[in-house]
Amino acid sequence: MFEMTFMKRWTPLVIFAGLLTLGLGCGKSTVKGEGGKSLTLVKPANQTITQGSTNKVLLTVVRGDFEGKVGIEIDDLPDGIALANDKESIAAGDNTLTVTMVADTDAALVKNHRVKVTASGPNDMAVSEFFEVTVQSKN
Repeated sequence: MFEMTFMKRWTPLVIFAGLLTLGLGCGKSTVKGEGGKSLTLVKPANQTITQGSTNKVLLTVVRGDFEGKVGIEIDDLPDGIALANDKESIAAGDNTLTVTMVADTDAALVKNHRVKVTASGPNDMAVSEFFEVTVQSKN
């Protein structure tokens, strides 16, 4: 019993620390809620995508004292870039979600376009991070 409680409590922290050590997230933002609850969103890696192609973006959260799903919202994508995913949340028990960006063949060419990711948890906890998207010509 103690082992299971220990694992549930510390596994997200160990995963988060590992991601930071590997350099997959160079920043993070945390919001604290009622009763010791917290939600941390790791800054996604900046992306370079070519017109007419796709890119996968890894979104990572760390929950503090709650196990429910985490809502995900992505705003301010460049013109001609869409998301292929149907999921808009990270399921209870998971800490990551991979979303796929799809670039139209005539997507606007932009450099370092700022995209906002917001993660939301219980009791109106919400935290945001930003990553940059560069769209390159297919030629």
